Amino acid sequence: MSPDALPGALLVPQPSLEDFPDFVSIPIRIGQHANQWPDKRAVVCEGKSRTWREFDHRINKIARTLAGMGIGKGDKIAILAGNSIEYLETFMGGLRVGACVVPLSTMAAADALEKMLDDCDAKLLFLS
Repeated sequence: MSPDALPGALLVPQPSLEDFPDFVSIPIRIGQHANQWPDKRAVVCEGKSRTWREFDHRINKIARTLAGMGIGKGDKIAILAGNSIEYLETFMGGLRVGACVVPLSTMAAADALEKMLDDCDAKLLFLS
């Protein structure tokens, strides 16, 4: 029997940290961009924009708020909202505090959303 046929075998080889020695997480990269280009536009959505400094500041504010609520590394937070800069800031704030962010689709039916929320075991739900 080939190793690929074994139960639990990975279908695609997974990269390791050695494969990406210069890896930097997205929340850290945003902070670096805020230091390098504080006044350059970072995100735009429906006519609203944020500079790297503003974006980073708002992500930090969300991360500090989450930490103050007891959310930390490995905890799950769910977001049910339409696309917006605030959605992205909330998502990145969750990552910055070390949480796993669970995006929920606004297109899902109520019973499906209920099952998704039960399955993900989120400590917090952001709803817009």
